[in-house]
Amino acid sequence: MSAMALSASSPAVPTAAVAEDAKPPEGTPGIGPADRERRERNLLKVAVLVLIGAYELCFGRFFPNINGNLGHDYAYVLPDLLAGDYWFRANGPFAVPWFTPAFCGGRPYYADPQSMYYSLAQWLSFVMDPLTAVHASLLLFAVAGLAGMYRLARDLCGASREAALLAGAVFMFNGFYAVRMIVGHYTFHSLMLVPLLAWLLTCSSAPRISAPASSARDTWYGLLAALVLAYMLNSGLGSLMVVGLLAALGLVAVVGLQATQALSPRRVAARLTVAIAGALVVSAAHLVASLSLLGNFPRSDYLLPGFADLWSALGILLKALFLAPGDIAELAAAQLLNVQWVLGRHEFEYGVTLLPLLALLFLAYQRLRGGPARIGALAARPSARLWGAFLLLVLAVPLAFNVYDRDWNVLLKQLPLIGSSSTFVRWFFIYIPVLALVMAPAIDALPLGSRRRVAAGAGMVLLALNLSHDFSAYHAEPYPVRHIREGYAELTRSGQVPPVKALGEYRARNGEPLSPVFRNDALTHGVSQLLCYYPTFGYGLEHLPVRDMKIGNVDELLGGTHFNLKNPACYVFPAANQCTPGDHFLSAQRESALRFAAYRDWPFQVSAAQQLAEAVSVAGLVLLPLGILVPWLGRRRGN
Repeated sequence: MSAMALSASSPAVPTAAVAEDAKPPEGTPGIGPADRERRERNLLKVAVLVLIGAYELCFGRFFPNINGNLGHDYAYVLPDLLAGDYWFRANGPFAVPWFTPAFCGGRPYYADPQSMYYSLAQWLSFVMDPLTAVHASLLLFAVAGLAGMYRLARDLCGASREAALLAGAVFMFNGFYAVRMIVGHYTFHSLMLVPLLAWLLTCSSAPRISAPASSARDTWYGLLAALVLAYMLNSGLGSLMVVGLLAALGLVAVVGLQATQALSPRRVAARLTVAIAGALVVSAAHLVASLSLLGNFPRSDYLLPGFADLWSALGILLKALFLAPGDIAELAAAQLLNVQWVLGRHEFEYGVTLLPLLALLFLAYQRLRGGPARIGALAARPSARLWGAFLLLVLAVPLAFNVYDRDWNVLLKQLPLIGSSSTFVRWFFIYIPVLALVMAPAIDALPLGSRRRVAAGAGMVLLALNLSHDFSAYHAEPYPVRHIREGYAELTRSGQVPPVKALGEYRARNGEPLSPVFRNDALTHGVSQLLCYYPTFGYGLEHLPVRDMKIGNVDELLGGTHFNLKNPACYVFPAANQCTPGDHFLSAQRESALRFAAYRDWPFQVSAAQQLAEAVSVAGLVLLPLGILVPWLGRRRGN
């Protein structure tokens, strides 16, 4: 969508919002407006390329790290992506990967809320190895975050190019995204689309479509926002969908405070309604299947940790956002209550450096002094108080969720989806895009004149330096990538999908079961790991119904009645298939069992609710693109 491209075209704001130093100097020979615009565009392109290069230097070195390994949670991600490759090779692009035999003796795949089959990395892995696909996805979503934040600051807040680019750089280099990708939390990657989502909810013009009525424009942008939300839902974001939506709404509130023209809450609400409705329609099949699976395997038994009081939570938050992580994990551990799982350093990586904090302090100083006309006039706008109150509400949510109180904790555990969480620290992400966006007015308010470009450049250099010096600890991440690369190379060479022939596990010489970090890699040898890494069954597989599943061939009959292979349809639709979660394929289901073991589609029953959801999703997949393309095609035909 070219409207979101990181171009240097002028924002859709009144001429008065453009800084004086952006005008060409009078009387300068040979430099007209067109030449100056061309030069600005070229400088912007160079700056973006430099930022991408700096990003690769900072974080690309962990794919793999100096020891040839990846982050620990890639032990879940890369085998899952390879299993997706196997499914694609066996069934083609249109078959839904409901289940996979690769792990746990057979488990759900599409129904998993963290399923990555419909993510960018998965589809890139159809043409490149999974490691390269994840590395490429890292850079592409970092650039998407940069572009989205740039356009949001430029188009909606009337920021100068330099200020908008620095805001985009702060968001691009945020520690949460970079470190989560390093350690293997790939399902969080779509959070970098938050600025794009906020832009779609707030932008005021649609230059490529014939939609003169504001309601038509709102519907069109709402449908585009629905695509963003649908991608988040279907690429594995899971319970952090709420975080992504709240972060986008926080940005909307900042735009409402900073925009050069008043932002209508009614129009934002209209677009948001269209976006949520459209995303739910397109994602209905995945959502109903996921809820069915979670209904059979709830994780509400995990404790929810929280800080002893608000000031403790706030102190850890400020350190995580503005200081190097260092010993923050140890400090937090001493202040957390109701802890079941130890939170590592990566759980407190949110760094945006001191730049946004300095920006906030400067804006506060300007406001106290009366400041520039634009800053001083914000409170006089009729909708300013509404947007300000809404922003405070959004920003209060992560802190409120991270303070422990026994009665409050009981209430949180009863909430659907949220109650299955094991920590709310990740909700601190909401502050990152908000802080990045407030950088823009702070830079433009500085009394720098024509030196603003130098200041913005210095800020970006400081940003890159501050975020590149303290990540050496992640070179110790342990997951060896060689098994998956070898498996993918063999798949590419032979074109043959290795069927699962046996269930197995790693054992010590004394027979003690082992769980090495690479245990899921056994799929490359046609073995389904019994002690697999699959969080839906619990971090310790405490919810996995093992029954009489054992090491041995999958076609072995156990008790003369069933095969040594789980029927995964029983995990999701037990009533429709007349079974219970954890049942095996019966002896009469030999053909289905063998097809499943070979990653082939096989017949099973779904619930009536799932049938309806699939029909709704199919309709949405047809109607949503039409709703976006028809106005655009109408404009082209009119031209």
